[in-house]
Amino acid sequence: MHRRLDTLIYIVSAVFLIGAVTIWWQGVRPSKAPAGLEAVGPVPGSGTPETLPAGEPEPPEEPATLVVHVGGAVKSPGVYRLQEGQRVYEAIALAGPEEDAELDLLNLAAVLKDSQRIIVPRKGESPPPGSGSSPGQGGGSGTDLSSGTPSPTYPLNVNTASQAELESLPGIGPVLARAIIDYRERCGPFKKIEDLLSVSGIGEKILARISGYLVAE
Repeated sequence: MHRRLDTLIYIVSAVFLIGAVTIWWQGVRPSKAPAGLEAVGPVPGSGTPETLPAGEPEPPEEPATLVVHVGGAVKSPGVYRLQEGQRVYEAIALAGPEEDAELDLLNLAAVLKDSQRIIVPRKGESPPPGSGSSPGQGGGSGTDLSSGTPSPTYPLNVNTASQAELESLPGIGPVLARAIIDYRERCGPFKKIEDLLSVSGIGEKILARISGYLVAE
């Protein structure tokens, strides 16, 4: 009876000792991360937004588009698209100046403006006021610096233009200007610019000079 009791005590003590050692070993053994897990970077969108490196310039903006009208002594008169900052000489180069174009009367270095009209005069004639001959101007309406009066805005409507406006056209003096007005009052408005050939004193050469300055509306 005493032997069995002693044996039971030994067994309980052994179990208690094994349990204590096991608890101690679990407390000092380095822990391991669960299998299959690994370190990852921050979740996209959870950090600070990405920025350009310090000192790197932003992409340049595209220059604005300008629309200008080139007429007069050029091979291909019409409307051209250029970029902001370009000059009068670049617009004339696109239209192709004629051999008798008098480019020295224009300010070729003037900066283009949107909706600008550039009239290239021929040798032996002066450009209408405001057509680009004045420094700092490259076309369109403006002020006649010699008189201080507002210059005509081109193109002129041949059916409503005044005597003074018609006289500003190359090759048109007081007599022809009066003849144009008399004709439209007598025969009605011009339907097209070529109808000016019906006016006494206006031929093909004069029509070629003034057609780029006029519209029939």
